[in-house]
Amino acid sequence: MVDDSPVVRSALLRALQEDPEIEPLGAAGDPIEAWELIQQLRPDAITLDVEMPHMDGLAFLKRLMRARPVRVVMVSSMARRSPRLVLEALKSGAIAVIPKPHASYPLPQMIEDLRHTLRTVLDKPLRGVEAPATPSSLLGRVIAVGSSTGGTVAFEQFARRLPRPFPPVVLVQHLPPGFVARFVERLHSELGVDARVAAGGEVLAPNQIFVAPASHHLKVRRQGDELVTELWDAPPVNHHRPSADVLMCSVASAVGRRAVGVILTGMGADGAKGLLAMRRAGAPTLAQDEASCVVYGMPRAAMELGAASEQLPLLQIPSRVGELVTPHP
Repeated sequence: MVDDSPVVRSALLRALQEDPEIEPLGAAGDPIEAWELIQQLRPDAITLDVEMPHMDGLAFLKRLMRARPVRVVMVSSMARRSPRLVLEALKSGAIAVIPKPHASYPLPQMIEDLRHTLRTVLDKPLRGVEAPATPSSLLGRVIAVGSSTGGTVAFEQFARRLPRPFPPVVLVQHLPPGFVARFVERLHSELGVDARVAAGGEVLAPNQIFVAPASHHLKVRRQGDELVTELWDAPPVNHHRPSADVLMCSVASAVGRRAVGVILTGMGADGAKGLLAMRRAGAPTLAQDEASCVVYGMPRAAMELGAASEQLPLLQIPSRVGELVTPHP
């Protein structure tokens, strides 16, 4: 259940728990929280509001149906005021649209309609919106990025200019606890990208950004034909947890030459050894130049170690990455 109203979430939860054919798995207050729960719980169906913080329900529905199709029932007060919204929701992949209670549509009736709809849609084949084909040049690729001081702004500029579609991006950004979620929320709201705090076990897919949590190292490992995230509760490396060295060494091992490594502005030397491991594995590696850095520490260390094959101004890095992951024949 995805709704920004705690009252609505609580009422739906109580009502659906009373139905023996429906098992409520969880509830989220916004699309960012919802995406994390969907990845963890893998529900058969979700209810989705329209007016929510960070991203409206229709925009989330469209992205969800492309990235991970699921049965969706829209539940919104706008349903009775906007026939256009109903048509747009159904066109975008929703199976049904139910209005929230109002004077002539009491809560008991709404709950009964929702129960009936959920029981019905769970018996129907999963319907999705056909996703555009992923260019073969993106398959199995990963972009690994490390940054620190000044890196939140630098990475936002990088991600904003990164040509679409792009391979999954895994990022270590040194931030105090409590700031990573805000950073990810900003990427969601300002750039409209599928960004999330890595929880471990997620399958990497194009047009996604995974940011390491402040409490764990982030790694990438191969699982059959897929690449997945992994969290590692080990001591700090280079005085950092998460560490860009840990991430990039794992990418070098799991992805090899089909990865691209990027070191952005930051203090210290974290990431230099990992970037070198990526370069030795055959991956192209880039470092931000001194003139565009807030702090020319991490890129300097990478250059001095011979880890970066190229050094570029920040605003030139995204297009260069695009050239590297979609090479001309």
